[in-house]
Amino acid sequence: MYYRLPLLMIVSVIVLAAPASIQAVVSSHLPASLQPSGVWELKSALSADFNQDKQADWVVVAYRRMSPEWFKHQVSIYMSQPNGTYQRVVNSSFDPSDSDGDAWRVDARLLAGNELYISNNTTNPFSSRNYQNSYKLRWLSGRWVLREYSFGYGSSTGGSTIVADLVQQKYRKLANGRCDYTPDHTCRGAKVNNLVRVPTIILRDSDFVSQPKLADLSTKQVDNVRVFERFLR
Repeated sequence: MYYRLPLLMIVSVIVLAAPASIQAVVSSHLPASLQPSGVWELKSALSADFNQDKQADWVVVAYRRMSPEWFKHQVSIYMSQPNGTYQRVVNSSFDPSDSDGDAWRVDARLLAGNELYISNNTTNPFSSRNYQNSYKLRWLSGRWVLREYSFGYGSSTGGSTIVADLVQQKYRKLANGRCDYTPDHTCRGAKVNNLVRVPTIILRDSDFVSQPKLADLSTKQVDNVRVFERFLR
């Protein structure tokens, strides 16, 4: 069983009426060539000039129904080209559902400075069974660079959150509470440690790559906490 502003324009939104249904608002602003096809349907899309060529680039979240109650997700990022076409540089699921049997939902949004925020979470938010990963990425020197990773689990008071800030090289852990529900991840009261020698992590094609390779880092993992714990000092 299968169980992810001047230049910003949000062109569709996702409304989860119930775990078994997805309702998407499809916009004519998304170029026809980038519309999901076949078994895939549009969940949401946003545009911004990530590569600063004065042309819109696109982030498209698609879904497919695997059964009456379960959906799979796909996140595609299209960068504009000088000839007016688009190059798909990312096509990743960000959906761990095959790994743990739970239903997950996947969303993307734009933050200040054209930073891309992609999150996935189980469809039982705020409960003891809730998990959420989030990834902050920025287009730098022709690559999608991971700038922050967070993982939260459990209830708002009894759960826990970790945030790996790869820009400041800090690792924050809040042992009793959730601070990952919003992208700012303030995490007041969190224990802070240094991260040392974390390699540059790039989102490319279907997953993350780095040099040296972090074999267990993946958009499809239920969590990537252990990957960053090894760099703690």
